[in-house]
Amino acid sequence: MTGIAADRARGNASAPETADVQTGDVCGGVAARGSIRASTSLILARLREAEGLSPATVSNLVWLAKSLLEYLARAADDRWANATREMIDAWCVGAWADPVTGRRPGQSSLSRKQRRWAARRVAGAAVAAGLISADSAMAGFADTLQRRRASAGDRDPGSVALTIELWCPSDERSRAATPLLAVAREWATRAGPPTASSAVTWLRVMTDALLWSEAELGTTDPDYVLHPHNVETFAMDPARGWSDGWRAQVRSVLRRVGRAVCPELWPDGPQRIGARDAAAPYSAVDEFLFRESAAMAGRRLRCERLWLTAATLGAGLRGAESHSRGPADLVSLDGGRLGITVHRDRPRVVPVRAAYTDLVLEASELCGGDRFFDSDSPAAASNVATRLAVPGLGRLELHRARATFVCAHIRAGTPLDVLNEIAGPITGSYLQQMLSHCADPADAVDAANRGLAA
Repeated sequence: MTGIAADRARGNASAPETADVQTGDVCGGVAARGSIRASTSLILARLREAEGLSPATVSNLVWLAKSLLEYLARAADDRWANATREMIDAWCVGAWADPVTGRRPGQSSLSRKQRRWAARRVAGAAVAAGLISADSAMAGFADTLQRRRASAGDRDPGSVALTIELWCPSDERSRAATPLLAVAREWATRAGPPTASSAVTWLRVMTDALLWSEAELGTTDPDYVLHPHNVETFAMDPARGWSDGWRAQVRSVLRRVGRAVCPELWPDGPQRIGARDAAAPYSAVDEFLFRESAAMAGRRLRCERLWLTAATLGAGLRGAESHSRGPADLVSLDGGRLGITVHRDRPRVVPVRAAYTDLVLEASELCGGDRFFDSDSPAAASNVATRLAVPGLGRLELHRARATFVCAHIRAGTPLDVLNEIAGPITGSYLQQMLSHCADPADAVDAANRGLAA
């Protein structure tokens, strides 16, 4: 989920300590007990044992559960006795921000629906573990899910087939998707979703993928729609405000459908993944054109354009890092230069390149809030990058902008340990590819003479 800083790594599935247990009352006369954080491993272990869920869905469920339990621990002083139904509702709606990054979770209807789905399962696991009483409001939150899981009709093959036959999109996509429903139904029938509810998810994902392929690739041929490269491109499309969990769900569904419809594209067994080719840096002329585009008067989102240009080309920040920064994150460095405080894997201060200092200062003057971006959408940085399009170059590509920043420091002689610190972790493969763009031709003797400093 966007804005959730929960670790996706699986936690220890052992039972929690029982020494920190107490009994108290919550609103509505609900009895609850114990420490929320101490019981996290027990609840996660129960969730991992859920039946009928794919590994990707279980991973997403565990990730969301960790976020919810951490939120409840903060809001309820780490006591189940203080937890209320209203706290769960607030988490599902997304009325909170990550305490580390300050980012808010995804606000789309799909993101909220996914959080509510996870919250019901967490509440059910807490009731089953005896952490909250069965007559509490929080236990009632899980009743609908428990009744649905108790029903065998969802797994009935006839119910699955009927769902595939009758399902239609219920939103604004209906009219555009109608001609593609026959294709989506055929693929769903061949892939065989395990339940009627999963059939709805599969049909929705396949319909979205078909619409995307028809618009972007001009075809609905399964060899193109379900090609591994196109599946990854569609699932990670930055223009779609999806949560990380839903992107994983989309990828998982299309992989399963692809193995049934186009098995030659999805052979069994793990596939070797080669090193990703790093994006080439921009030239000095390209940088000048993007700075001119950002500073152009009379265009919308001037503050965002100035900031994104300076933060990416001038400081090498990733899209998510630039989106969450504000004037308070700027620091003064020696020589009248500026730096940007970034909190990602670890806090770091990134110096802004001299040519972009004025852009940062002007963006600070135009900024009317605590962040340079007004929009909470995770695709905001990508949308602004599109507005910075330059004839002959297209939109500002954030990967190329980061490569430009790294290459500028390599050419300037910044020590590699310092560069690794200010730019964030840099792999050896990435550094090797960047060096190929920076190294001047030199013969063996010249290279040896330049290496005499050691």
